[in-house]
Amino acid sequence: MTMLEAGALASHFTLLGLDGRDYSLPGDLGGQPAVLAFFRVKCDTCDLAFPYINRLREAYPEGWTLWAISQDDVERTAEYAGRFGLSYPVL
Repeated sequence: MTMLEAGALASHFTLLGLDGRDYSLPGDLGGQPAVLAFFRVKCDTCDLAFPYINRLREAYPEGWTLWAISQDDVERTAEYAGRFGLSYPVL
């Protein structure tokens, strides 16, 4: 695993969202800071974290971007996103 140094740029990528749209880093960020929440549907820590991540999004709705990035297949990811009320892009 490679750690990024403070101030380093993340690698560019494009991922397909559950909404059928492509999301690209950094292209779709519009110069805003971003939080990328990587998860697996069988992760107890993720289950605990997403209600807090959702509240963070509700408390600060503007000025930053939030994407949830799944490591699982589309069907399980969609079910998980529905169960946890992920109202932001799920890739």
